[in-house]
Amino acid sequence: ARPLRRLQQEMQMLLYTHPLNDAREARGRPGINSFWLSGTGRLPEGWHGDPPERPETLDALSAPYLRGDGHDWIEAWKALDAQLATQLLPAVQRGDDVTLTLCGERACQSWHNRGTGLLTRWTRLLRPVRPAAVLEQL
Repeated sequence: ARPLRRLQQEMQMLLYTHPLNDAREARGRPGINSFWLSGTGRLPEGWHGDPPERPETLDALSAPYLRGDGHDWIEAWKALDAQLATQLLPAVQRGDDVTLTLCGERACQSWHNRGTGLLTRWTRLLRPVRPAAVLEQL
């Protein structure tokens, strides 16, 4: 697995600086930032799946963070919380599948509202996650 991870990291660096991604982003398409090797074979002849939905990217936290402006960063968090509450809460209440992913310099954390069985709910009650711990991992 280690050689595959190394290859994937090299490809990510290559794709990050590739002119193809600049052209895709200029057309409003998401950049290609990785690849996946799979031994499952070919898709059936004539198969056409729906294109994946482009995730909504909110980057209001980036500029204050990069400037080291703690006050503006906190204000950006407040605005982001308000925006997500108005967008995601109604979807969760309707029973829609919702995924929230926070990305940092080192890692990403994702949360999903599906698959919340009794064991999952008990675990969340008994071992709540500290927001500061999540931010430290990003």
